[in-house]
This record gives sequence, C-alpha cells and structure tokens, in this order.
Amino acid sequence: MSTSKISRETLNECVNAVLQNSAKKKRKFLETVELQVALKNYDPQKDKRFSGSVRLKYVARPRMKVCILGDQHHTDEAKLNNLPYRDVEALKKLNKNKKAIKVLAKSFDAFLASESLIKQIPRILGPGLNKAGKFPTVVTHGESLVAKVEELKATVKFQMKKVLCLSVAVGHVAMAPEELSNNIALSLNFLVSLLKKNWQNIRSVNIKSTMGPPQPQLQPEKEIRYDRQLRLWGDHGQNKLELANVCLLNATITGCEILKSLVLPGIGSFTIFDGDVVHLDDGSSNYFINATSHGEYKAKLACESLNEFNPDVIGRYVAECPKRIFATNRAAFDGFSLVIGTALGEKFALELSDRLWHHGIPLIVCKTNGLVGMIRLVVKEHCIFQSHQEFPIPDLMLDYATPELHEYVESIDFSSLTHAELKHMPNLIWIIKALHCWRLEIGDPNAFPSSFPENCVIKSTFEKYLRKICPDNLLFDSIFGSARRAIGIYLHKYQMPYHVSQVLKDPSAQHVNHESGTFWILAHALNQFVNNEGAGRLPMSGVLPDMESDTNRFVTLQKIFAKQADKDAAIVHGYVEKTVEALAISHRQNHFSSISLKNTKHFCKNASSIRVIHGRSLFDEYRPGKFAYTYTYVMRNELQASGRHFSWYVLLRAVDRFHAENDRYPGSGTTQQQFDWDKGELGKIVDSILESYDLPKLIKSSSVDEICRYGGVELHCTASVIAGMAAHEAVKLLTGQYVPLVNTFVYDGIGNDGRAFEL
Repeated sequence: MSTSKISRETLNECVNAVLQNSAKKKRKFLETVELQVALKNYDPQKDKRFSGSVRLKYVARPRMKVCILGDQHHTDEAKLNNLPYRDVEALKKLNKNKKAIKVLAKSFDAFLASESLIKQIPRILGPGLNKAGKFPTVVTHGESLVAKVEELKATVKFQMKKVLCLSVAVGHVAMAPEELSNNIALSLNFLVSLLKKNWQNIRSVNIKSTMGPPQPQLQPEKEIRYDRQLRLWGDHGQNKLELANVCLLNATITGCEILKSLVLPGIGSFTIFDGDVVHLDDGSSNYFINATSHGEYKAKLACESLNEFNPDVIGRYVAECPKRIFATNRAAFDGFSLVIGTALGEKFALELSDRLWHHGIPLIVCKTNGLVGMIRLVVKEHCIFQSHQEFPIPDLMLDYATPELHEYVESIDFSSLTHAELKHMPNLIWIIKALHCWRLEIGDPNAFPSSFPENCVIKSTFEKYLRKICPDNLLFDSIFGSARRAIGIYLHKYQMPYHVSQVLKDPSAQHVNHESGTFWILAHALNQFVNNEGAGRLPMSGVLPDMESDTNRFVTLQKIFAKQADKDAAIVHGYVEKTVEALAISHRQNHFSSISLKNTKHFCKNASSIRVIHGRSLFDEYRPGKFAYTYTYVMRNELQASGRHFSWYVLLRAVDRFHAENDRYPGSGTTQQQFDWDKGELGKIVDSILESYDLPKLIKSSSVDEICRYGGVELHCTASVIAGMAAHEAVKLLTGQYVPLVNTFVYDGIGNDGRAFEL
C-alpha cells in the first residue's frame, strides 16, 4: 500500500480476519466486502462536497446488474450480448411515472446510457434515477458495451453527502486476500486524494463483509492519540519529536510544567537533574511533588509524576546538583537534543550556555519570580525546514509550467461544455487559457507577462474570448471575476523568496563537509538544482491552492503538478546521493545514509519556506565587550519603548546576582529591616547593570519594591504561562518547524501581557 499511514501487514491481517469470519458460516449469497470510512474536520454545510470515481484492479461486484438505456445501435449490441436494456420507446412509456421509475431504479444497480440519449434522460424520466444515486454513465458508439459494463463493475464512487461516513463495496469474500488488499489500498488512497487535508480528515477506517463484524480500525494509534498536533507539524515533525532527548536542570514548578507540555505530545525521552530533596513547603506549591514525600529527591518524584502523562516517553532522573555535575564533567550535557534550565544562577548559566553554544546544542533559560517571568533562547544556528507562513500564497511557477499542463488545457473544447462544466472549471485552467489567448494575439507562443500593463492586456483578451463561449451574463460575471483575481495573483514571473536565497548563499550551503548537518546537505543539493536544471527556480512543490472545481479536473491538475514535483525531487535527491557518496569516500564514513528520497521530497515541497536563524550568545549579552555599542543601542531603544517589560528583564537579572552574592532571594527575609536592606542592595545591582551598558537609570523604585515583595516565590499561575510558551519554543527547535522566538520574552503578570526582545 503506497501510504505510510497503514502498513501492508496491518491491512493483510484485517482482510484475512474478514475472510475467516465469513468462512465460519456459509451464506446462500456472495457476501460483499465493504470499506467504511469515517471523516473528521469536515462541515457538510460549508465545505465543498467532493465526488470522484476510481476503477479498481479487480472486479469488486461481479453480480452487479447493469441496464443499458440505449439508442438503436446500443440496443442491438445489448441483445447480442444478453445484456438488459431499455430503448427510447420503452423509456417514453414511463412518462415520468414516479412509481414505475422507482421500480426501474430498484431493479438494477447501475445504468449506462447512449451519448445521444443522455441529455434526454432528465426530460423523459425526471429526477428519479438521480435521487436514487443511479444517474446513467455515458457510453459512446466507439466503446464496447461488455467492456464498459465490466469497467462499471470494477468502479467505486466516493461522494460526500450530509453525513461524515462513507461506505463502498471493494470486493467479495470469494476473492483472494491479495486482490482484496490491492482494491482496498487503491480505494483508500484515491479517497485521501479527494480530501482537503488528506489523511488528517480520516477519523477511522474499517472493513467488513455483508454479514460479518467490522474489523478493528486500520487507523494507527499515533493518528488517534496525536490527532491535533499532527495537523500542526505533521509526521515529519512528530518523528523528530519522538527522537528528541530533552534535559531539564532543576525540578522547579516552571521546569516541570515545561516537561509536562513536552511529554504530552510525545518527546522521545527526558532526564531531570536536581540534587534537592523535598521540604515541608514544596508539596503545597509544586503539583508534581507529593506533599507527604519529605526527604525524597525532587528529581525522582517529578520524574515519576511526568511519566504518568505518557507511557511511551522514557523518563530518567539524576539526583545530583547540575552545577556540581558540570563542574566535574563539562561534557555531561553534550548528548541532549535540547537543554532547559530553570533557577540556574548567572554564573552557571553563562558557563553552561558557552559550552552548549560551541557544540550547537540549543538552550532555553527560564526565570519566574512572583508575577513576572522571562524566557531566553540561546541558539547559535537554527535551521528551519518548514516555517509555516501565516498566509502562504503557493507560487505555481507558471512561467516554468510543464508542456503537459498546456497540452491538457488545449485538449479541452470549451465551446462544447455545459453551463455546469463551465461554472466548475478550475481557475488555474482559465489562467492558462487566458495566457494562450494572449500569446495567440501577439504571435509569440513562448511569451510570458512581466509587468502589470501586460497582465491587464491578458485580462482584456480573456474577457473577449470568454464572451464568445459564455453568453450567460451571470455565469460570465462569475467566471471572469474569479479568473481576473486569480490572474493577478498567480500569473507573474517567478521570483525566489529572499530568505531562501540567503540560505543558498550561505557558505554552509555552498561548501559541505563531513560535519555538515542534514539540512545543509539538502540545501547544497537544492542549490545545485537551482543553478542547473531549475534555471533559477526552486523545485515544484506540487501543492495547488484551494479553488472551485469539479473533482476530476482538480485531480488531473494535481497529478500534473505532483508528477513535476516528483521529477524535480528525484533530481535533487540525485545531487544528495552524489554529495553523500563524495563525503563518505573522502572521510571513510557516511553520516547521511538516513537522507531518503522521502526526506528529500518533503524538503523540496517546503523549499520556499526554509530559513536559517543565527542567534546571539548569552555570554555576549551579559558581557558585551566589542558588541557593547550594539547592545547599548538595542537596550536603550527597548527601555524607552517598552519601559515596564525591559525593567522586569533587568530586575530578573539583578535578582540572580543578588542570590549569587547573598545565597537568598531579595525580600525573603523575616524583618522589615532586612526588607529595606534588600531593596537598597537590589537597587544598587540594577544601577550597576544599567551602567555596564551606559543606559539611563529609568527603572522606577516601585518596580524594585515589587520584585522584593515577591521574595523569590515561584507562583504556579506565572510558571504555567512561561512554561507553555517555553514548550512551544522547544517544539519549534526540536521539529525544525515554525519560526522560534528571537531571542528574549518577558511576561508581566500584573498587566497580563508580554514583549519579545532581540538582545
């Protein structure tokens, strides 16, 4: 089965179970095997109702009764082959008799009608056959009736109606298991191609015989459990998430909340480092630690609680202080995909971030104090495979359109199409037709518009053509209005997105070595395609925008674009293999054998949204040195623009320094005298931080008072907000999808708002 969603083994098991159940009790009739599909995320009232037919490899309904509604030629042929038929005279005798037409519809499973007769059917019989879902299929004189009947017996139709359930006959119990499996696979793949979000619109799949029980759902467990998130980052993102190994330093409330939000979507594994034991006040403030477990390690209790959220995630803990571990072994955290640090302290945060920075391991530092909190992403280089633009407009690259697309449009005889066929013609076909009309008018078969005035001429030329084939004013206005907008959006010369061109110009894409990551190997191959076969363009994505269309034409267009996309991806993959082979030979090893054709296709499909982000280190931020002017300029602007949020940023840094000097948080004392001393000492630290950047002392004393009143307390309401945001950023970093924060976010729970800074 050509899909990664349901394995061939699972399908075969279900088919064999259906046949075994049927064999237990012999029936006096041949049981049909049905494919039952339940849909989701479809609104029958709002969404376009799809319809499509596919011919199966093996005849699904051999005993299907087909009646020929024929002219003289076809009635003679039907007599010769012993096929049931009705001629024109027999149909006229029905004279729209509803009861007689209903009997006719019930007597047969399907109907074939002569080409010369098909348009008369509604007038002669009324809507009876259509209501029964048995409107005749047209047959021409050039086609064999016997072959057409056999084709009809092997064809299944999927049609969206008012309910989100579909059931079609895909075979019978006398068929071989392999034949049934092939028919089911073909039917299911065709249905998926009709759905607007493909597999994401499938809720469940069952197969059953007429009298047998439905077999267990074919849908994978992962599809059911991770239904919502798969819509956001898909299979590729989920696979990366499941390979991730995350490290948490200190089992604080914020840290545990972050891990909870990563364990639920299914990260591969996590390890908690914390040497503290539970005290009397820990259980009441941290939901992840049992209040009665005094004296036990926080890391152990937090790990046990988090493991309960998702049994597929492997949780570990190390009951030692992360600072001591790092002091004795600098490489202790080098093997993780991501490190998350809470309550680190300034010195440890700087030393750790410097180590991880030079080893290319992302670090997320989180701080919470009372009603304020902060997130800092420390990432040297982050490669984004799919940035998910908010309002993407697919570039159809019509100036590089394949001859097959032009030939398909030319093969359509627009003048002979019915009102309904013209109404449901895809805009893409009208765009190509408009281009053909313009080329014919100027006498250049290869011309392509390069300016707005030329686009206006194309619209005018197309308007004249459309007037000739569409005399109905309402239909004309509908088609032309829609096509005119589409011409303005899609008919333009291709231009590579700026962020993609910057990636391809990067030295890492120009020159790869044995240390290059998968992203840069693919980018290097993509660059070679752009410079050679692509002639300046990216590979075709194969994605078409939503448009009003009949199913058959839209599927045909999809196949044309998908074929070109596959061809381009195969060329890019050829460059990948050559690059990998060259690196393997020169270094006697192959780190990139995992780059499959499927990976390359996914990369090419999203090539227009790839990005690379270069971050700033925590060391440079805290001790700017040669970057002092840059940071001073940025911080002065932030201090003047946001004031409140930047003040909390400085105060949270000052709290860390206060804690390092006094081994307690400001405001945590028991007397008013201590509180007043803490305020004065914290104010001095704030002033020293501002002076180090040559910033004006604009932070209010009331803000210093407020942070002292918190006394270093970690509130769950603030921790959950910071943790949720930090988990989002972690998913972005781990999946290589969506654009992460660059690079600091401060949350103010007093005003219930936040602000991002690039420091």
